[in-house]
Amino acid sequence: MIINLLKIRWVQIYRTLFGIGIFRALFLCAIILPFMVLFLYQQLKEQGNAHYFIMGICLGLMGIVHHGRKDHHFLLKISEPIQKTYYIEYVFFSLPLLLLLVITFRFFDIFLYFFLLLLLVLFIRPSGGKVRRTFRCVTRFVPETMFEWKAGIRKNIYLIVPLYAVGITTTLLNVWVPIACLIVLSTVLWSFYAMCESREMLEAREVNPKKYLRSTLNRHLACWLALVLPVVCIACIIHHTYTLHVCVALLILTNTYICSILMKYAYYTPKTTSMTGGMLGYIILLCSFIPVISVLIVGYNIFLYGRGIKTLNNYLDDYN
Repeated sequence: MIINLLKIRWVQIYRTLFGIGIFRALFLCAIILPFMVLFLYQQLKEQGNAHYFIMGICLGLMGIVHHGRKDHHFLLKISEPIQKTYYIEYVFFSLPLLLLLVITFRFFDIFLYFFLLLLLVLFIRPSGGKVRRTFRCVTRFVPETMFEWKAGIRKNIYLIVPLYAVGITTTLLNVWVPIACLIVLSTVLWSFYAMCESREMLEAREVNPKKYLRSTLNRHLACWLALVLPVVCIACIIHHTYTLHVCVALLILTNTYICSILMKYAYYTPKTTSMTGGMLGYIILLCSFIPVISVLIVGYNIFLYGRGIKTLNNYLDDYN
């Protein structure tokens, strides 16, 4: 049964790659992924704490995937025990990282990764994307027009609060743990833009495409900066020698966050899953810390902005 499930995952990956277009799939497989593997290998080969940083990000991403799984009840019917199925799946998708750890002779880190992954599977229950509470005490601070943030916070508050708390508290001890928390938190925020709103919601503001896109970027960037700047400022004050590193990380994460918003509207189709919610979005986020890729993302954002205005013209042309 587990082998059949893994085969299904491979088919899903294959369909997702070709769903983003042949050119993007080739660019991803031929350029971005090799750069990413080489970058990770160089970081793991160096003596330092980079391997813990990378492992933490991977575990955080696995935690996000596990928390948002919608096939929990289906797997309960066909697989027993279900935790074993989850664990084998996550180990399977962690094979590239585990292989790099073997090549760099980090065998203790492999054992630690297996152990932490086991704890993740045992103690985090998939929510299935269901929202059981509104959390008005938190969402009331979010403007009414930012429905993505309101819905996203309600769905992911059990991930956002621990990540933010760990990011704030660990700034006293280490500068890299807060940065890792912000990276994983950015992944959670990307999921806010996984679905395109209806055409009625898009047209409700009655503005032209340029004004719509600019005001959306301004409002969402303001919320993003209000969320991350406390962590960034505390890290810069306590670890002032790493101020440049923290500021560069903030710029890179802000750049990719802009990409998540623009990607949604560049390929907008009412009431469908956006490009941001697919594999391409998460790979862009993971590769953004590679210097060459981060520069390419800036150019990609410019392209997405122009395409977004052109796409929104199909729905908001009456307000030009």
